Amino acid sequence: LPGAGLVRAGRRLAGWSALALTALAVGAVAYLVTDRQTLFALGFTPAALRGIVVGLVAVGVLWSALVTATHLALRPVWSTGPQRVAGALLVAVIVFAVTAPMAVAARYAYDHSNLVTTVFGGEQQSQTRPTVTPGTREDPWLNMPRVNVLLIGSDLSEERIKQGVTESDINTDTMILASIDTRTGNTVLAGIPRNTRRMPFPQDSPLHRAYPQGWTGMANSIYAHLPGEVDPNILGPTSNLGADALKLAVGEALGVRVDYYVMVNLDGLYGLINAMGGVTLNVNQRIAIGGDASRGIRPRAYIEPGKDLKLDAYHAMWYARSRYDADDYTRMARQRCLIQAIIKQADPATMITRYEEIAKAGSRMVKTDIPAEMLPMFVELSLRVKDADTYGVQLNRMPSWNDANPPFADMRAVIAAAITESNAAPTSAAPQPTQSAAPAPTVTSPAAPATSGRRTTTAPAATTTAPTVTVSSAATNEADACAYQPAASASPTR
Repeated sequence: LPGAGLVRAGRRLAGWSALALTALAVGAVAYLVTDRQTLFALGFTPAALRGIVVGLVAVGVLWSALVTATHLALRPVWSTGPQRVAGALLVAVIVFAVTAPMAVAARYAYDHSNLVTTVFGGEQQSQTRPTVTPGTREDPWLNMPRVNVLLIGSDLSEERIKQGVTESDINTDTMILASIDTRTGNTVLAGIPRNTRRMPFPQDSPLHRAYPQGWTGMANSIYAHLPGEVDPNILGPTSNLGADALKLAVGEALGVRVDYYVMVNLDGLYGLINAMGGVTLNVNQRIAIGGDASRGIRPRAYIEPGKDLKLDAYHAMWYARSRYDADDYTRMARQRCLIQAIIKQADPATMITRYEEIAKAGSRMVKTDIPAEMLPMFVELSLRVKDADTYGVQLNRMPSWNDANPPFADMRAVIAAAITESNAAPTSAAPQPTQSAAPAPTVTSPAAPATSGRRTTTAPAATTTAPTVTVSSAATNEADACAYQPAASASPTR
């Protein structure tokens, strides 16, 4: 107990002062633990984080000095040489025990400050971002019952950058709307197929006047290519016209207002999964690694079906990206399962022990228009989302689905129905897989027997008859959709 030894040695002023400072520090930590909003605010303010770095280093130095001074004050004058050596070694061990955690915490605070500054720093302008009035300290989301975040996966990577690819050339092959009930954390995930055409813009938007029939290209080209076709200030001052345009198009297509976007690139997601030590997923169908059917290139290997497979970053990325022997819709379903797995398995112990790697991955991975001042609110929301239910919407399952002429009215009705169900459903945290006991994925070479040929998946035929929209036909609880299905795994995939 810092200071107790000095009191025992008769240096009462110094001893009681140290004890008082210790009590104040413990009280401050206890207060922060019970006041999460203050804790989150400190944790996402770069200036406060830098102050914490300095404070932790100072505490480590002062505590080491206190341990040494206490030893010297209490060491008997008649100590022998071996006893003095043993005492010095004990002091060294104690000093290391108190300073090592301080040094690690200071390093984490420094890394976290850099992460916040890199991803959320700087002046961001957006013409599609809402103005939010925080609620109470107990419920900061009181004034915003629902928040819609567009999750974007870009195909930009360091390898492609070396090949001369820039952000103006990227495709947003993954576009998933996360509509979150801020009260319960229940979330609806709805993917926009990348080849969806005629994406509309709100009638009161200047983009509707520029594209009255909607965006003529594929949905995944809006982000990169629309800014080059229109006046850069068509929406007003914005830091990312492509993101604003994509938010407006997705919101109009699905009948919701998209509040924020978060873009994740391939390298960053790989780094995050690697930093987490992998993710545990159920694999219900053989998944190809590599391969290009259009050019007659066979896969290099396969991820074999299995329950609770522990996939490293390399295999998890192929789980999410592989389209060989499958279609975009199958891939979109796997991507939603990967998102859920990351949310459920990002436990505090993993985050703390691997935080330096995660912070580095995050700074390379994320681009967003979420303002820094809202980060404490989003941290609070993430805790609710982690233990809540996730619902997946597969739009192509609608009988009226057609990539070239999408049934936007039906899509809006399906999303509205799914949101209604998620609002009404009780929150029940899905059981988390035990990662330590998870088997490794089985990977086979493409020459494995009884797997020749290629399965062709046909999308549902288009129809002009509007479907009877029900949640059960378009939305599923992701815990069920991503569960292991032995019958599906045993069935032939070719």
